[in-house]
Amino acid sequence: MIGMRMNRALASAAGRVAGAITALALFSAPAYAQSMPVPIEIQYPLLMRVFSADRNLTARSGSDMVIGVIYQKGVRESSQAAAALQEWARRNPSSPIAGSTVRLVPTAVDEMAGLDLRLLRDSVDLCYIAPLRAASLDSLLAATRRAGVATCTGVPEYVERGVSVGIGVKADRPQILVNMSAAKAEGIELGSQVLKLARVFGKD
Repeated sequence: MIGMRMNRALASAAGRVAGAITALALFSAPAYAQSMPVPIEIQYPLLMRVFSADRNLTARSGSDMVIGVIYQKGVRESSQAAAALQEWARRNPSSPIAGSTVRLVPTAVDEMAGLDLRLLRDSVDLCYIAPLRAASLDSLLAATRRAGVATCTGVPEYVERGVSVGIGVKADRPQILVNMSAAKAEGIELGSQVLKLARVFGKD
């Protein structure tokens, strides 16, 4: 019975993701950086719907999901993306993740040292990685893995390089991107119904 309820919940989440992709199929709002082909106002709700289908993240985060917004203060496109994400979340506080509220915590990575400790201190469940310049993505991901934090982004290249979930674009439609190896390492389990909607990297 529990398994049946879980399957129905995942199917419902997958349906919401598919519906969101259809609703956002044609977009004209400008992206905040060349490395992010999809605007924040489309990325954020779609990512929230994707993670509402995660079998593990919702249980791990409890009633308060904390998202660390990873950005660089000295990089304009990075700080603009972080500010836009916070503003969108502030203006749209409802969450598709059942029984939870979402709180964003800006986390600057101009200094990478101690990032894992900052994530643990702030009880971060999920990291959104804004466009970075001259920063080691590998070092950042090593820190998030040490802190046991899942990762997502609006930069498609980062998914190929080890971020678990991202948003890209294909034929004027937002496209979910999933790195399976990274998702496994971060304990993300989205289910086949969501993965059918995604472009998947890092398959075994």
